[in-house]
Amino acid sequence: MHGSQRRLSAILVAGSLALAPVARASEAPAGEAEATSADDEGSFRTRAAYVHVAPFGIGTLSAPTLFWGLGGGIMLPRGRRAVLAVGGFAEHVVVLDDDPYIAERLMQFVRFGPDLRIGGGRRVFGYGHLRAGLDLLIWRDRPEPSAMTTLGGGVQSLASRRVLLGAEAGVDIMIWGVNGVGFLPRLRVFVGFKFG
Repeated sequence: MHGSQRRLSAILVAGSLALAPVARASEAPAGEAEATSADDEGSFRTRAAYVHVAPFGIGTLSAPTLFWGLGGGIMLPRGRRAVLAVGGFAEHVVVLDDDPYIAERLMQFVRFGPDLRIGGGRRVFGYGHLRAGLDLLIWRDRPEPSAMTTLGGGVQSLASRRVLLGAEAGVDIMIWGVNGVGFLPRLRVFVGFKFG
């Protein structure tokens, strides 16, 4: 009887020792997931709304061009590294042309529409940038609507948990009527606020 008890005890001890590594392994992923989640807090890897204010941008159309704008949307982490930012924008563009005929009327554009950023990063977010929208040429007696799109890229960095700084470069493709196409190389800097 005592021999059977000893054998049973030995089996239980051996089984416990064999299962210990399995138990530790099963606990590890949860700990790692918690650590990863903690690392992502206050980074671009969290789902959060954002607002951008771009006080200054430069470009060249037929002449030097200045612009400023606003934007906003939501950042959506995807997978282990990717970040998708979906939002919209509004922008005011002024063409500083020294042609008297153009300068007299101050050629301007007011534009707005959706934009998309696809990239990745935690404290630094690098991405490709695509946007499209309505472009209103304000020059003559009435606004003239047209279409525009922007292809480019940019980088944003978190200055603090909620404040970010960024810069973007790209090319605006503007379409007027059937045959009119204009290209506006551009560079802008902005400050942003992240809510989450």
